[in-house]
Amino acid sequence: MVANPVEGGTATDVTDGSPYTEGTVVDILAVPDTGWVFLKWESDAGGTFDDATDPDTNFTMPGNDVTVTANFVPNVPGGQVYNQNKDMFYDTIQEAINAADPGDTLWVGNGTYEEALLIDRSITLKAAEEHGATVTYHEDAGDESSEKTIRVEADDVIIKDLVLSRTRDEDNGVAQAIRVNGSNVEINNNIINGNVGYGISVQSGNDEPKTDNVTITKNITGFSASIGVIAMLGTPDAGTANEIGTVTITDNELLDYSREGLQVSAFGDHGGSIDEIIVTDNYFNSVIPGWHVYEVVFANSPVLDWDNIIGDNDFEQNVYVDTAADGSWKLVRNVP
Repeated sequence: MVANPVEGGTATDVTDGSPYTEGTVVDILAVPDTGWVFLKWESDAGGTFDDATDPDTNFTMPGNDVTVTANFVPNVPGGQVYNQNKDMFYDTIQEAINAADPGDTLWVGNGTYEEALLIDRSITLKAAEEHGATVTYHEDAGDESSEKTIRVEADDVIIKDLVLSRTRDEDNGVAQAIRVNGSNVEINNNIINGNVGYGISVQSGNDEPKTDNVTITKNITGFSASIGVIAMLGTPDAGTANEIGTVTITDNELLDYSREGLQVSAFGDHGGSIDEIIVTDNYFNSVIPGWHVYEVVFANSPVLDWDNIIGDNDFEQNVYVDTAADGSWKLVRNVP
Protein backbone atom coordinates (compact mmCIF):
# COMPACT_ATOMS: atom_id res chain seq x y z
CA MET A 1 0.00 0.00 0.00
CA VAL A 2 1.48 3.33 -1.05
CA ALA A 3 0.33 6.94 -1.31
CA ASN A 4 1.11 9.04 -4.39
CA PRO A 5 2.51 11.55 -3.65
CA VAL A 6 3.59 10.57 -0.16
CA GLU A 7 2.71 14.02 1.18
CA GLY A 8 -0.84 13.68 -0.17
CA GLY A 9 -2.13 11.30 2.49
CA THR A 10 -2.06 7.71 3.69
CA ALA A 11 -3.11 4.35 2.24
CA THR A 12 -4.06 1.65 4.75
CA ASP A 13 -4.81 -2.06 4.56
CA VAL A 14 -7.65 -2.10 7.09
CA THR A 15 -8.00 -5.90 6.97
CA ASP A 16 -4.34 -6.20 7.98
CA GLY A 17 -3.92 -9.86 7.14
CA SER A 18 -1.24 -9.92 4.45
CA PRO A 19 -0.12 -12.08 2.70
CA TYR A 20 -3.41 -12.83 0.94
CA THR A 21 -4.48 -15.63 -1.39
CA GLU A 22 -6.15 -15.10 -4.73
CA GLY A 23 -9.75 -13.95 -4.41
CA THR A 24 -9.40 -12.54 -0.89
CA VAL A 25 -11.42 -9.34 -0.40
CA VAL A 26 -9.35 -6.69 1.38
CA ASP A 27 -10.74 -3.54 2.99
CA ILE A 28 -8.60 -0.53 2.03
CA LEU A 29 -8.76 3.09 3.13
CA ALA A 30 -7.25 6.33 1.79
CA VAL A 31 -7.10 9.43 3.98
CA PRO A 32 -5.92 12.73 2.44
CA ASP A 33 -3.76 15.13 4.40
CA THR A 34 -4.76 18.78 4.83
CA GLY A 35 -4.85 20.57 1.48
CA TRP A 36 -5.19 17.33 -0.54
CA VAL A 37 -8.08 15.27 -1.88
CA PHE A 38 -8.27 11.60 -2.82
CA LEU A 39 -8.39 10.95 -6.58
CA LYS A 40 -8.44 7.20 -7.25
CA TRP A 41 -6.96 3.77 -6.50
CA GLU A 42 -4.62 1.97 -8.89
CA SER A 43 -3.07 -1.50 -8.97
CA ASP A 44 0.17 -2.34 -10.73
CA ALA A 45 -0.52 -6.06 -11.30
CA GLY A 46 -4.19 -6.89 -11.55
CA GLY A 47 -6.97 -7.41 -9.04
CA THR A 48 -10.23 -5.45 -8.90
CA PHE A 49 -11.65 -2.58 -6.86
CA ASP A 50 -15.30 -2.39 -5.86
CA ASP A 51 -15.04 1.34 -6.64
CA ALA A 52 -11.65 2.80 -7.56
CA THR A 53 -12.89 6.34 -6.87
CA ASP A 54 -14.09 5.58 -3.30
CA PRO A 55 -11.43 6.19 -0.61
CA ASP A 56 -13.02 3.46 1.56
CA THR A 57 -13.50 0.43 -0.68
CA ASN A 58 -12.65 -3.25 -1.15
CA PHE A 59 -9.93 -4.77 -3.30
CA THR A 60 -10.06 -8.37 -4.55
CA MET A 61 -6.63 -9.96 -4.72
CA PRO A 62 -5.15 -11.43 -7.91
CA GLY A 63 -3.00 -14.57 -7.83
CA ASN A 64 0.24 -12.61 -7.48
CA ASP A 65 1.89 -9.89 -5.42
CA VAL A 66 0.52 -6.43 -6.11
CA THR A 67 1.10 -2.83 -5.09
CA VAL A 68 -2.06 -0.81 -4.50
CA THR A 69 -1.67 2.96 -4.79
CA ALA A 70 -3.90 5.71 -3.41
CA ASN A 71 -3.55 8.77 -5.65
CA PHE A 72 -4.05 12.25 -4.20
CA VAL A 73 -4.16 15.71 -5.80
CA PRO A 74 -3.97 19.15 -4.19
CA ASN A 75 -7.27 20.75 -3.27
CA VAL A 76 -6.86 23.67 -5.66
CA PRO A 77 -9.71 26.24 -5.85
CA GLY A 78 -11.17 26.93 -9.27
CA GLY A 79 -9.33 29.66 -11.15
CA GLN A 80 -6.17 29.21 -9.08
CA VAL A 81 -2.79 27.63 -9.83
CA TYR A 82 -0.88 25.89 -7.04
CA ASN A 83 2.89 25.40 -6.85
CA GLN A 84 3.31 22.19 -4.86
CA ASN A 85 6.98 22.83 -4.11
CA LYS A 86 6.56 26.40 -2.90
CA ASP A 87 3.10 25.89 -1.35
CA MET A 88 1.93 29.04 -3.15
CA PHE A 89 -1.23 29.94 -5.10
CA TYR A 90 -1.36 32.15 -8.20
CA ASP A 91 -4.14 33.78 -10.19
CA THR A 92 -2.80 32.89 -13.64
CA ILE A 93 -0.85 30.00 -15.10
CA GLN A 94 1.84 32.25 -16.57
CA GLU A 95 2.34 33.97 -13.24
CA ALA A 96 2.87 30.56 -11.65
CA ILE A 97 5.32 29.53 -14.38
CA ASN A 98 7.32 32.75 -14.02
CA ALA A 99 7.66 32.20 -10.27
CA ALA A 100 8.55 28.51 -10.53
CA ASP A 101 11.98 26.97 -10.03
CA PRO A 102 13.22 24.12 -12.24
CA GLY A 103 11.63 20.88 -11.12
CA ASP A 104 8.51 22.47 -9.62
CA THR A 105 5.04 20.97 -10.12
CA LEU A 106 2.13 23.31 -10.91
CA TRP A 107 -1.49 22.19 -10.43
CA VAL A 108 -4.16 24.10 -12.36
CA GLY A 109 -7.58 24.41 -10.69
CA ASN A 110 -10.82 23.92 -12.59
CA GLY A 111 -11.91 26.70 -14.88
CA THR A 112 -11.02 28.42 -18.15
CA TYR A 113 -7.76 30.36 -18.47
CA GLU A 114 -7.44 32.76 -21.42
CA GLU A 115 -3.68 32.79 -21.72
CA ALA A 116 -0.87 32.24 -24.21
CA LEU A 117 1.74 30.37 -22.18
CA LEU A 118 5.51 30.35 -22.47
CA ILE A 119 7.16 27.48 -20.59
CA ASP A 120 10.82 28.45 -20.42
CA ARG A 121 11.92 26.28 -17.49
CA SER A 122 11.78 22.62 -16.45
CA ILE A 123 8.38 22.16 -14.79
CA THR A 124 5.39 19.84 -14.62
CA LEU A 125 2.10 21.51 -15.54
CA LYS A 126 -1.04 19.47 -14.88
CA ALA A 127 -4.72 19.87 -14.13
CA ALA A 128 -5.71 19.34 -10.50
CA GLU A 129 -8.73 17.43 -11.83
CA GLU A 130 -8.33 15.47 -15.04
CA HIS A 131 -9.54 17.68 -17.92
CA GLY A 132 -11.06 20.14 -15.46
CA ALA A 133 -8.87 23.07 -16.54
CA THR A 134 -9.13 24.61 -20.02
CA VAL A 135 -6.47 26.88 -21.52
CA THR A 136 -7.68 28.96 -24.44
CA TYR A 137 -6.45 31.98 -26.34
CA HIS A 138 -8.12 34.17 -28.92
CA GLU A 139 -6.70 35.85 -31.99
CA ASP A 140 -6.65 39.29 -30.36
CA ALA A 141 -3.47 38.49 -28.40
CA GLY A 142 -1.59 40.66 -30.89
CA ASP A 143 1.88 39.13 -30.51
CA GLU A 144 3.86 36.06 -31.53
CA SER A 145 2.40 33.91 -28.78
CA SER A 146 -1.10 34.44 -30.19
CA GLU A 147 -0.38 31.62 -32.62
CA LYS A 148 0.49 29.13 -29.89
CA THR A 149 -1.57 28.38 -26.83
CA ILE A 150 1.48 26.83 -25.14
CA ARG A 151 5.08 27.30 -26.25
CA VAL A 152 7.63 24.96 -24.68
CA GLU A 153 11.16 26.35 -24.89
CA ALA A 154 12.86 24.28 -22.19
CA ASP A 155 13.99 20.75 -21.44
CA ASP A 156 12.38 18.35 -18.95
CA VAL A 157 8.79 19.57 -19.22
CA ILE A 158 5.56 17.62 -18.62
CA ILE A 159 2.11 18.87 -19.71
CA LYS A 160 -0.69 16.63 -18.47
CA ASP A 161 -4.49 16.36 -18.13
CA LEU A 162 -5.35 19.81 -19.60
CA VAL A 163 -7.93 20.85 -22.18
CA LEU A 164 -6.57 23.20 -24.85
CA SER A 165 -9.18 25.03 -26.87
CA ARG A 166 -8.60 28.19 -28.87
CA THR A 167 -10.01 30.30 -31.70
CA ARG A 168 -8.14 31.81 -34.58
CA ASP A 169 -8.46 34.56 -37.15
CA GLU A 170 -8.08 32.97 -40.60
CA ASP A 171 -5.61 35.73 -41.53
CA ASN A 172 -3.51 35.38 -38.39
CA GLY A 173 -1.19 32.54 -39.32
CA VAL A 174 -1.20 28.87 -38.36
CA ALA A 175 -2.45 28.10 -34.87
CA GLN A 176 -0.63 25.61 -32.66
CA ALA A 177 -2.07 24.38 -29.40
CA ILE A 178 1.32 23.13 -28.15
CA ARG A 179 4.61 23.98 -29.81
CA VAL A 180 7.64 22.07 -28.48
CA ASN A 181 11.27 23.03 -28.83
CA GLY A 182 13.08 21.18 -26.06
CA SER A 183 14.33 17.77 -24.99
CA ASN A 184 12.81 15.25 -22.60
CA VAL A 185 9.32 16.69 -23.03
CA GLU A 186 6.15 14.70 -22.35
CA ILE A 187 2.70 15.71 -23.63
CA ASN A 188 0.32 13.34 -21.83
CA ASN A 189 -3.47 12.89 -21.64
CA ASN A 190 -4.54 16.30 -22.94
CA ILE A 191 -7.65 17.11 -24.98
CA ILE A 192 -7.05 19.52 -27.86
CA ASN A 193 -9.95 20.95 -29.85
CA GLY A 194 -11.15 24.05 -31.62
CA ASN A 195 -7.77 24.38 -33.31
CA VAL A 196 -6.94 25.30 -36.89
CA GLY A 197 -3.48 23.99 -37.67
CA TYR A 198 -1.33 21.77 -35.51
CA GLY A 199 -2.71 20.45 -32.27
CA ILE A 200 0.80 19.43 -31.23
CA SER A 201 3.87 20.61 -33.11
CA VAL A 202 7.42 19.41 -32.45
CA GLN A 203 9.79 21.79 -34.19
CA SER A 204 13.35 22.97 -34.47
CA GLY A 205 14.29 26.08 -36.42
CA ASN A 206 17.06 28.65 -36.83
CA ASP A 207 19.30 29.12 -33.81
CA GLU A 208 17.20 26.74 -31.72
CA PRO A 209 18.77 23.81 -29.85
CA LYS A 210 18.13 20.28 -30.99
CA THR A 211 14.74 18.93 -29.95
CA ASP A 212 15.03 15.35 -28.71
CA ASN A 213 13.21 12.66 -26.75
CA VAL A 214 9.69 14.07 -27.05
CA THR A 215 6.81 11.77 -26.08
CA ILE A 216 3.25 12.47 -27.19
CA THR A 217 0.90 9.95 -25.60
CA LYS A 218 -2.77 9.42 -24.67
CA ASN A 219 -3.89 12.76 -26.11
CA ILE A 220 -7.14 13.39 -27.97
CA THR A 221 -7.05 15.93 -30.78
CA GLY A 222 -10.09 17.08 -32.71
CA PHE A 223 -11.39 19.72 -35.13
CA SER A 224 -8.43 20.29 -37.44
CA ALA A 225 -5.81 19.56 -34.79
CA SER A 226 -3.12 17.39 -36.34
CA ILE A 227 0.37 16.44 -35.15
CA GLY A 228 3.43 17.90 -36.85
CA VAL A 229 7.08 16.89 -36.43
CA ILE A 230 9.07 19.50 -38.30
CA ALA A 231 12.74 20.42 -38.62
CA MET A 232 12.38 23.56 -40.63
CA LEU A 233 13.57 26.90 -41.96
CA GLY A 234 17.28 26.30 -41.68
CA THR A 235 19.73 28.67 -43.34
CA PRO A 236 23.43 28.21 -44.08
CA ASP A 237 24.44 30.96 -41.63
CA ALA A 238 22.20 29.77 -38.79
CA GLY A 239 24.08 29.42 -35.53
CA THR A 240 22.50 26.05 -34.69
CA ALA A 241 21.33 23.30 -37.01
CA ASN A 242 17.59 22.70 -37.08
CA GLU A 243 17.59 19.13 -35.79
CA ILE A 244 15.08 16.79 -34.15
CA GLY A 245 16.14 13.56 -32.46
CA THR A 246 13.58 10.93 -31.39
CA VAL A 247 9.86 11.66 -31.21
CA THR A 248 7.45 8.99 -29.93
CA ILE A 249 3.76 9.33 -30.82
CA THR A 250 1.72 6.58 -29.17
CA ASP A 251 -1.80 5.78 -27.98
CA ASN A 252 -3.34 9.06 -29.18
CA GLU A 253 -6.72 9.68 -30.83
CA LEU A 254 -6.66 12.06 -33.80
CA LEU A 255 -10.25 12.92 -34.69
CA ASP A 256 -12.09 15.13 -37.18
CA TYR A 257 -9.01 16.77 -38.67
CA SER A 258 -9.39 18.32 -42.11
CA ARG A 259 -5.71 18.23 -43.05
CA GLU A 260 -3.01 15.60 -42.70
CA GLY A 261 -3.17 13.66 -39.45
CA LEU A 262 0.60 13.50 -39.20
CA GLN A 263 3.10 15.75 -40.93
CA VAL A 264 6.78 14.87 -40.89
CA SER A 265 8.99 17.46 -42.57
CA ALA A 266 12.72 18.08 -42.76
CA PHE A 267 13.72 20.92 -45.02
CA GLY A 268 15.76 24.09 -45.36
CA ASP A 269 19.09 25.22 -46.78
CA HIS A 270 20.82 24.39 -43.51
CA GLY A 271 19.89 20.73 -43.80
CA GLY A 272 17.07 20.09 -41.38
CA SER A 273 17.15 16.55 -40.03
CA ILE A 274 14.97 14.16 -38.04
CA ASP A 275 16.53 11.07 -36.49
CA GLU A 276 13.58 8.85 -35.65
CA ILE A 277 9.78 8.98 -35.48
CA ILE A 278 8.03 6.18 -33.59
CA VAL A 279 4.28 6.05 -34.33
CA THR A 280 2.36 3.23 -32.64
CA ASP A 281 -1.11 2.35 -31.31
CA ASN A 282 -2.80 5.56 -32.44
CA TYR A 283 -6.35 5.94 -33.76
CA PHE A 284 -6.94 8.18 -36.80
CA ASN A 285 -10.37 9.28 -38.04
CA SER A 286 -10.44 12.14 -40.54
CA VAL A 287 -13.31 14.28 -41.84
CA ILE A 288 -11.79 14.06 -45.32
CA PRO A 289 -11.82 10.94 -47.54
CA GLY A 290 -8.54 9.33 -46.63
CA TRP A 291 -6.01 9.61 -43.84
CA HIS A 292 -2.90 11.52 -44.89
CA VAL A 293 0.67 11.30 -43.78
CA TYR A 294 2.46 14.30 -45.23
CA GLU A 295 6.20 13.77 -45.52
CA VAL A 296 8.24 16.64 -46.95
CA VAL A 297 11.96 15.98 -47.16
CA PHE A 298 14.33 18.42 -48.82
CA ALA A 299 17.40 17.45 -46.81
CA ASN A 300 18.01 14.51 -44.49
CA SER A 301 15.22 11.95 -44.46
CA PRO A 302 13.51 10.91 -41.23
CA VAL A 303 13.66 7.24 -40.35
CA LEU A 304 10.14 6.19 -41.29
CA ASP A 305 9.13 2.60 -41.97
CA TRP A 306 5.64 3.10 -43.37
CA ASP A 307 4.80 -0.62 -43.37
CA ASN A 308 5.42 -0.82 -39.64
CA ILE A 309 3.68 2.48 -38.92
CA ILE A 310 0.55 1.43 -40.75
CA GLY A 311 0.49 -1.97 -39.07
CA ASP A 312 0.67 -0.52 -35.56
CA ASN A 313 -2.13 2.06 -35.80
CA ASP A 314 -5.89 2.02 -36.34
CA PHE A 315 -7.30 3.90 -39.33
CA GLU A 316 -10.89 4.66 -40.30
CA GLN A 317 -10.02 5.92 -43.79
CA ASN A 318 -7.68 4.98 -46.59
CA VAL A 319 -4.07 5.86 -45.87
CA TYR A 320 -2.08 8.03 -48.24
CA VAL A 321 1.55 9.11 -48.05
CA ASP A 322 2.90 12.15 -49.86
CA THR A 323 6.65 12.41 -50.26
CA ALA A 324 8.80 15.02 -51.94
CA ALA A 325 10.28 12.34 -54.18
CA ASP A 326 7.58 12.68 -56.81
CA GLY A 327 5.08 15.07 -55.25
CA SER A 328 2.12 12.73 -55.51
CA TRP A 329 -0.08 10.98 -52.97
CA LYS A 330 0.40 7.23 -52.74
CA LEU A 331 -2.28 4.89 -51.45
CA VAL A 332 -0.53 2.63 -48.93
CA ARG A 333 -3.57 1.05 -47.31
CA ASN A 334 -7.14 0.66 -48.49
CA VAL A 335 -9.64 0.60 -45.61
CA PRO A 336 -12.83 -1.30 -46.57
